[in-house]
Amino acid sequence: MFKRIFQDYEGHVKEITGLKVCSLKVIIDRENNDIILIWIGVNNNSNWYRIFIDGCYCGIDYYKNDLSNEDLDDDVICVDCNCINDEIIMRAKVETGNVIFGDSSILLTIEFLSGKKLLLFCYDFNGVCKLEIVPS
Repeated sequence: MFKRIFQDYEGHVKEITGLKVCSLKVIIDRENNDIILIWIGVNNNSNWYRIFIDGCYCGIDYYKNDLSNEDLDDDVICVDCNCINDEIIMRAKVETGNVIFGDSSILLTIEFLSGKKLLLFCYDFNGVCKLEIVPS
């Protein structure tokens, strides 16, 4: 069971501010390496957030358990990333029509206290997403 905590094309995601990230799992399309969605484990992996961009909005769902395996099938793989372990979320926001990525883009920016940033962005409404970790 999940709880939808955010579904919009822009705005601040206050529900995840202050959380300590313990895990990042990235669900990737095997064929073209596009990002399908990400899972973030917080509070010693006792809580999980499933984050995705679905065409024209960003969705964030809260789960009590890691259910990332339910997103797997023959066309996708799950990659565990340790690039943001033990980072504390300072701010998270979603914006649309980003100057860098184009008018129809959706961008989720998660900023950490260390200065690192996680960028999940979709260039247009076809759902093809990319993920970038910007070092501090």
